[in-house]
Amino acid sequence: FGNWQGGGQNSISLSTMLNMSLSYISETFSWESTLDAGYGLMLQGTSGRWFKNDDRFEITTKIGKKASKSWYYTALLTPSTQFQPGYMSEFDTVPISRFFAPGYVVASLGFDYNPSSKLSVFLGPVTSKNTFVLDQNLADQGAYGVEAAKYDYFTGAMLSPGKKHRSETGGYMRIVFNEPRIVKNIGLQSKLELFSNYLYKPGNIDVDFENTFTLKVNEYISTTMILHFIYDDDIQIA
Repeated sequence: FGNWQGGGQNSISLSTMLNMSLSYISETFSWESTLDAGYGLMLQGTSGRWFKNDDRFEITTKIGKKASKSWYYTALLTPSTQFQPGYMSEFDTVPISRFFAPGYVVASLGFDYNPSSKLSVFLGPVTSKNTFVLDQNLADQGAYGVEAAKYDYFTGAMLSPGKKHRSETGGYMRIVFNEPRIVKNIGLQSKLELFSNYLYKPGNIDVDFENTFTLKVNEYISTTMILHFIYDDDIQIA
């Protein structure tokens, strides 16, 4: 903007997404792996500092043995984290996240229902959800649900550092739907993940719900819209 009567600020944003999948399916065995990564930066106004607006990295791999026409006995493993340090705002200098702070690793045993190539429903009654906070400063604060550091009430001296790892046992559900054409020139990729801790507040279910709409204009131009909803009762919001 230059002498623009309506007001406003200069803005530049850059983003990239990477989605890859690899599948091997035989008459009795299946092995599927996916990689989902995204990274974006934005420069707003005259602050002169790039600020990330997207940062995610997730790998999912599952191995199944066929039980019937559409059902498989399945083992699933999903590690996820982010690439770069994150901040509450573009003016902050103390990070609230780093690589594998937090990092999540979900390991589950259960059943996978695959009625078609477009739909997968995984039910994992035996699941371990592991939260890692490898940055000690964040771990001392008890960030992302890990046990915080303990201090002497009178002197303020640290009695024990914060834990860098938290493990939960519960039930897990993962639904993936991929329809290249829900209506003319519009495709949808949808993923819903639900986790309930059997031993602590099982009714407070963790939710990760991501939807990607692709609107194709022509052979060379398309528009992508991403709606991502996350809820975790264990995470304290600053």
